[in-house]
Amino acid sequence: MTFFLSHSPDSGTAQGKRLVVIGGRPRFYKAAKMKKAVATLEAMLLPHKPAQPVPSPVRLTIHWEFPWRKSETKRNMARGSMPHTKRPDLSNLIKELEDLLSVHRFIEDDAGVAQLVLHKTWGNDPGISIRIEPLEEA
Repeated sequence: MTFFLSHSPDSGTAQGKRLVVIGGRPRFYKAAKMKKAVATLEAMLLPHKPAQPVPSPVRLTIHWEFPWRKSETKRNMARGSMPHTKRPDLSNLIKELEDLLSVHRFIEDDAGVAQLVLHKTWGNDPGISIRIEPLEEA
């Protein structure tokens, strides 16, 4: 299963979780920016929801393409894309997306992801490309 979410990826990531202590007990919550990013991502994912989840184990390949920065040179933009080396961190981008894929039954469980291939670039076609494929069990 392969699909593309055409939008400018949000910078709200798993680092958007906050901690507050209530009655001496720690409570975690999502910051407003992160809630908005998750809601947007969720709305874009749902039209692609499969009838049945891809059975574990799976290979998950995700490519985030962010729009070019305003300060980017024409020479770099002529390349089509180039590695994105600024925030948000790639490891933080995957956490919420992987959870949403599990919650909405694209995959059976995020623990069933046996191979994870991630890319993050600047480019001309902003969005998130997602590929979920079953792996053959040994």
